Amino acid sequence: MKRSVLKSCLVAVAVSFLGLTAAAAQDVKIGMVGPLTGPAASYGTDILNGLLLAVDDLNAKGGIAGRKVVLEQGDDRGSPQDAANVTQKFASDDKVVALIGGATSTATFGAVPVAQKAKIPFFITLASHPDLTKEGNYIFRNSATQEAEGPAMARLVSVCLAAKNVGVMNLNNDWAIEMTSQFKKGLAKTPAKITIDESYNPGTNIDYTSKLAKVKATNPDVIWFASQYDDLALILKQAQQMNLGSIPLVGSAGDHTTGLLKVAGSAANNLYLHTLFFEETTDPAVKGFVDAFKKRFNASPNLFSAQAYEGLLMLAEAVKIGNFTRDGTRDALTKVHDFPGVTGKLTIDPKTREMSGKHFVPLVVKDGKFTYWADCDHKLQ
Repeated sequence: MKRSVLKSCLVAVAVSFLGLTAAAAQDVKIGMVGPLTGPAASYGTDILNGLLLAVDDLNAKGGIAGRKVVLEQGDDRGSPQDAANVTQKFASDDKVVALIGGATSTATFGAVPVAQKAKIPFFITLASHPDLTKEGNYIFRNSATQEAEGPAMARLVSVCLAAKNVGVMNLNNDWAIEMTSQFKKGLAKTPAKITIDESYNPGTNIDYTSKLAKVKATNPDVIWFASQYDDLALILKQAQQMNLGSIPLVGSAGDHTTGLLKVAGSAANNLYLHTLFFEETTDPAVKGFVDAFKKRFNASPNLFSAQAYEGLLMLAEAVKIGNFTRDGTRDALTKVHDFPGVTGKLTIDPKTREMSGKHFVPLVVKDGKFTYWADCDHKLQ
C-alpha cells in the first residue's frame, strides 16, 4: 500500500516537473506591428530587419532566460484600421507578451488605444507624434517626438544654413502637421521667418511642380519639407527637373532611409537632414551592430533599424524582469535606466514613458549616400 502511494506520488511529481519544464521552454512571442506592404513599406522593412537581427542575437545567447524568442509579424499597411486589427489579433493571443513597431504616426494612432485597452505593452520604435504615448501607461517609445525634432530642425536651418527666409512644404497627415507646428515654434526663436507654408496630400504620381514653383516665388533661402520618404523622393526628382538653383533643400529624420535614395537617385544629392543614428562610428558596440547587420542583410542599417534593434533588446530585458507577464513587462519598462543601446544610453521617463538623452546628428546626401555633416555638428555643439 505504501509502495503504491509512493509510486503515485512519484508519478505526480514527474508529471508536474514535466509540466514546469514545458512551461519554462515555451517560446516567448512578441508581436511586430508595422507596414510590410503599402506606401510606407520601406519603413516597415527597416524596422523588421532590426527586429530580426535582435531576435538572432537573443536566441544565439539562449533567448530570454532559456526561452526562444519568436517574432510574430503583423502588416498594418500604413492604415489605422489595419493597425487596430493586427493589434487586436495579437492582444487576443495570451502567448504574445508584448508588441513592438509602429512606423507611421497615422497608423499607430489606430493601434495604441487597442493595446492600452487590452493592457499589453506596446513599444514604439519609430512613430513620433507626441500624443501617441499619452494614450495610456502601456505605451512606450524610444524614438524622438516632433516636440524634440522640430526645434532641432529649426536650429539646423538657422545656424548651419544661416537661413533668413524659409519656405515650407508639408504633407497633410498627423505626423507632418505636428512636425510643421513644432518646426515653426522652434524657428520663431531664431532670426529666420517663414515665407510660405504650402501643404499637399499624399499619393502616387502627383505633380508637385506648381507647389514648388509657388514656394520658389517667395525667394526662400532654404526650403524645408515635412515629408515622408516616398513623397519627398518624387518632390526631389521634380525639383531637380525644375532646376531650383542653389536653394538648399532640407528634410527630417524620417527621410533617413534607403528607400529615399533608391527612388530619388541623384536628385537626393545635397539634401540636408538629421538623424539619431549614423553607422560611421568608432563605438565598438555600434560597430558590432553595423557589421552584423551588413552581414545579415547586405545593406547598411539606418535609424529605424537601429531603434528597432535596441528597442527589442530593451523589451526582452523587461520581459525577463517582468517574469514573462504583460503587467510585469510594463512595470519593468518604467525602470529602464542607462540601457546600452546603439543610439546611446537609453533611459525611459516613468511618467511620460518617453526616451531621454537623444542627440541629433546632421547629415547631407553626397554621391547618393548619407554622409556626416561635420561642420554643422560642430556649430550645434
